[in-house]
Formats: sequence, C-alpha cells, structure tokens
Amino acid sequence: MGTEQGSSANMYAEKFKSKEQATEEHLVESINDMSKEKDLSETIANVKSFDDLFDVIDVCGGMQGSKDFFPTERLKDFINKVRRGELLITVITEMNGLRKAVDRLLNEEIAAQVLANNSKHQLE
Repeated sequence: MGTEQGSSANMYAEKFKSKEQATEEHLVESINDMSKEKDLSETIANVKSFDDLFDVIDVCGGMQGSKDFFPTERLKDFINKVRRGELLITVITEMNGLRKAVDRLLNEEIAAQVLANNSKHQLE
C-alpha cells in the first residue's frame, strides 16, 4: 500500500508541476502577445500614409476587432470606402488604434487637398 500512496503522490506532483508549467507558459505567451499588440499599436500610430498603413495590415494578415476578425482585403476595402465617403469611420475597428490612425490620416489627406486647392487658386 505504501507504493500505491507513493505512486499517487508522484502522479499528483507531476500533474501539479505540468499545470504549473502550463500556467507559466500561458503567462509568458500572454505577455508576448501583449508585447506584440503594443508594438502593433505603436506601429499603426506612427504610420505616415495610407500606403504605410496598408503595408502594416498586409504584414499582420488582418486584424481582430472587438467581435470579428477582419481579413486584410476587407480592412483595406473598408478604409478606402471611408476615404471616399461611402462608409462611416465607425466601421473601422478601434483595436490597436486603427480607427484613430485612419481618422488622423484622413484629416491629413483632406488638409493636403485643401492646401493644394488654395495654392492652385492663388496662382490663377
């Protein structure tokens, strides 16, 4: 009977150890994921153009929204439709600061167009 108890104790110790190890691995994985998300958010926040933003989206292979996953082409299509005024900006996910970046780039694009139009009119 002593061997059975020893055997049970060893099984319990191994299960506990593997659960502890799995929890530790999950924690490390979560930290790595958070780090990647932070890097992605920073990268998106620092894009200088829609072309740069599309390059980031291509590299990511799409983006997880609060509910749905948005594949690369769908995201780029939504962004272009927002740029053309066919969709409201609210269709763009806020995850990783994407909506904020689109809004900023859109405002910069509009400002550049206004500036170009004003310069054109001054030359006439």
